[in-house]
Amino acid sequence: MKTLITINQEVFKALLVLYLVLFVLEYTLSGFVSLYFNSSIILVALIISGCISAKTILE
Repeated sequence: MKTLITINQEVFKALLVLYLVLFVLEYTLSGFVSLYFNSSIILVALIISGCISAKTILE
């Protein structure tokens, strides 16, 4: 179970960095990211992973 928690925390960190990079790219180059990829998918995965991380930390 400890390894799954560690994997989830690493996935959360990776998704956070990826979302921030995509956000900055979309902000600087308008339409560059949204033309090829819907970044809200990463945002939903980030929120789910964050909720799981918060729940495991509170336990």
